[in-house]
Amino acid sequence: MHEVKKTTYVGGYIFVFFLSVLLVLPVFGGTTGKIKGVVVDKKTGEPLPVAHVIIEGTTIGAATNLDGEYYIFNTPPGTYTVKASMLGYILVKKVNVKVLIDMTTTINFEMERDLLPPLRPRVFAVDTVEEIEPEEIESTELKWTVITPHMEESIVPGKNLIYCSTFQLAWNMLQDEIIKDKVLLEGDPDMARLLNKQLSTKNDISKDCYVAMAGEITEEFLEQLNKTLREKFGDQAPTEVVSEINPEMPQILSYAYLYKNLKFEHQFEHLKEPICFKSEDAVTKIRAFGIDEYSAYNREHKALSKQISIIDYIDDDNFIIELMSESENDEIILAKIKPEPTLLQTIQTVSKKVLEKNNISSIKQDETLRIPRLDFNIRHSFDELIGKEVKNKGWDGWYIEKAVQWTRFKLNEKGALLKSEAKIVVAAANGGEPREFVFDKPFLIYLKQKNGKYPYFAMWVDNPGLLLK
Repeated sequence: MHEVKKTTYVGGYIFVFFLSVLLVLPVFGGTTGKIKGVVVDKKTGEPLPVAHVIIEGTTIGAATNLDGEYYIFNTPPGTYTVKASMLGYILVKKVNVKVLIDMTTTINFEMERDLLPPLRPRVFAVDTVEEIEPEEIESTELKWTVITPHMEESIVPGKNLIYCSTFQLAWNMLQDEIIKDKVLLEGDPDMARLLNKQLSTKNDISKDCYVAMAGEITEEFLEQLNKTLREKFGDQAPTEVVSEINPEMPQILSYAYLYKNLKFEHQFEHLKEPICFKSEDAVTKIRAFGIDEYSAYNREHKALSKQISIIDYIDDDNFIIELMSESENDEIILAKIKPEPTLLQTIQTVSKKVLEKNNISSIKQDETLRIPRLDFNIRHSFDELIGKEVKNKGWDGWYIEKAVQWTRFKLNEKGALLKSEAKIVVAAANGGEPREFVFDKPFLIYLKQKNGKYPYFAMWVDNPGLLLK
């Protein structure tokens, strides 16, 4: 009897990560990318200045500086062979180097001295698994990307959404520790009303992975905040929080930082064959990780299978899986499904099946698991709140001066990494009159979390007309 080979692709519909993450790919931005790296002596590890790094078949390249570093800017997207050469060293090539729009591809070279000059050039070619280090990008530069602090937004085909709970945590501190009531803003914006529900709180997150503080911006407060961040996160602490202190215009900072690093005990395979991700009428090749073709006779595959739980499977376009990391307190859930009308309803549908676990199975012989690799670092300003006057009793003349969030997320064969920081600054206007910010283009953001049980991070795509600074 001929066995039909089943291939499980996670792409096309919707992802739900219970770190938590929900997103649809792909994300679009500019038109070029960048290649950078360092060239060193393989034996000594010393940097090699004035080495030449060239994209083969082109005139695009750069020379290394005194630290052995090089930068190749404005590189069109594509797959290249990049070579490094230097007098007295053997030429080295890196093949299958992928350059993506708005991304930085890091390619490092280790070069060996050529002790015996050859009759013809010797080349060592390496099939690279390149590391992408994304530069911080403004959300407004992403045509199809929107950052949202809630989960009640309608799901629109072809659009992505990003959510992380740090902004809600910062809002909760403002509400509970500073205003000591629901935060009332002029115009009663939907975002403020939904944030006031506090559906996500610090009780949903273990104390070792977040910091949330609020207070008047003074040297003492900033010193205490930065000290707390350093003591809790060490090298993973964010850049030191600074702010101008103006005694004539008092300011309040409400702040939150979240760090999660969910490593897989066994590293999944980096798949050479990309996923052809389908979104609307477009098909985009996306880099992937997982298991190329599972074999019960492969010792590494057997170890990887213990990190995969098939929660539910109906067909190749309707399934839910869980990836187990070394953290016993976190879940990574991926669901390729037809979405419900809203993000919240979709999460609820998936969560119900995860809790029921009626159809759990394991990956089987010859089956394939392909998961898109994600890596981005986005800054977003919640302009819907900026400039809004605080209408609570006793807060005359105060307004929202800043409402910003940074979100760094990575998912690959090694695990899932999430870093997010949120700042809300409330200021007293000079002379008792708040500044005004006028937004000509409407933008809907609602904050909502399903039941507050898990920390959330989600991504969804919308239009770009939301930026005011």
